[in-house]
Order: sequence, then structure tokens, then C-alpha cells
Amino acid sequence: APGSRFPLGTTTVTQTATDEAGNSASCSFTVTVVDTTAPALVCPADVAVEVSPPGELAVDYPAAVASDAVSTPVVTYSQVSGSRFAPGTTAVTVTATDAAGNAASCSFQVKVEARHVVVAAPASGGCGCGAGPGTAGLGWGALLLLGKGVTRRRRGRA
Repeated sequence: APGSRFPLGTTTVTQTATDEAGNSASCSFTVTVVDTTAPALVCPADVAVEVSPPGELAVDYPAAVASDAVSTPVVTYSQVSGSRFAPGTTAVTVTATDAAGNAASCSFQVKVEARHVVVAAPASGGCGCGAGPGTAGLGWGALLLLGKGVTRRRRGRA
């Protein structure tokens, strides 16, 4: 019937016409419906993480969202969630492909920043124990001599 919707694939349509005298004639034709529309695809937002000490880091990110009017699309990633990423910015490409082979792609960035830890010496110049230069505490040299003297005394008693 005019205005009919056809499913995917090939459908044979037969049309018959009859006149007032009862004479009829028929003809047939085929209608082929092909899925040519790519799936809808939405990538996750960009991801930024820090790693310390500098090196690679396994990064997890949310899944992309894909939909299709005809079939369930297969979604693939250039780097899957949980992959190891080196410091820097890496583009992750996501592709959704439907049963007819139509594909859509999008991408997002994974940024891994190396966090550098800096250990600063105390302003006293020592190790935070009051043993720095110009303090009343024992310096490292005195502590080493004291340790050596204790070791000699123990050896002498044996």
C-alpha cells in the first residue's frame, strides 16, 4: 500500500489492476532497503591524571556510548580502559560499527602528568636534628667518633 514502511533487505511488491470488465494485470518489483546510517557515538570527557614517581600509569576511563537504529554497534578503542599511558597527552580513538558495516569515530585525550617530588634541606643546614653548623648539638663528625669509641669499648671487653 502507498506509504508503507519496508524492513531492511529486499521486499517484493506485487501490484494488480482490474478494469470494469474484470480484466486484470499484475506486475511485480522489488524494494531494497539498505542501512547506510552510521551509529551515534559519544566519547567520554578528556581524562587527566598524575603519576609519582614519573613513569607509566594504568588509566581507567568511562565507556563511550553508542547506539544504532537497526543493530547493536560494536565499540572498539585504540587503547582500552586500564591501558598503561606514558607521561604526556595521548589521543584515544573510539569507533562504533553497526551490523551493516557503517562506522562512526570520536576521540578524547588522556593526559598523564608526572608529579616531581622535591625534598628540600632544612634551613639549618643539618638534618632537622639540631646538628647543623652553628648549633649547640653534636655534629655528624662527633657522632661518628662517639660511635667508634663505643665499638672499641665493646671489643675490648670481649
